[in-house]
Amino acid sequence: MSTSETVTLAVDGKVMPAVGLGLWKIERDATADAVYAAIDAGYRHLDSAADYGNEREVGEGITRAIAAGLCSREELWVTSKLWNTFHRPEHAEAACRRSLTDLGLEYIDLYLIHFPLPSTMSISTIAILLSGFSILLRKSVRLAQECSAMLCH
Repeated sequence: MSTSETVTLAVDGKVMPAVGLGLWKIERDATADAVYAAIDAGYRHLDSAADYGNEREVGEGITRAIAAGLCSREELWVTSKLWNTFHRPEHAEAACRRSLTDLGLEYIDLYLIHFPLPSTMSISTIAILLSGFSILLRKSVRLAQECSAMLCH
């Protein structure tokens, strides 16, 4: 599978690169260069997470690649994830905003619940949690549908 292959999402018709660079376990001092090199090699999907501890450096690599003319922001698909300790509605938006700040981005293409441990949260609580940061995601993303899709997996 090449880095140019894509998947069209049934939820909203967005096109996501099928192959991405996973950023887990990349040391901070190597992350920006790894991201830049991956974008230069044709990767357009970057799979990040706050818990990886290197989102600031991921953002540096993205910024350098865009400044060098390797791609535009719109050509990238950036995924990040909400960590377990931030699932509560009063913490989720702040966690998402932190990822945005660390990545140096105005939006994240896909924001996942990193590790949905079993909990006592109801489906309505999760829907409230997800709707809390809808302003941070692309306007066309339908959070209720995304939430339902995530709950089915």
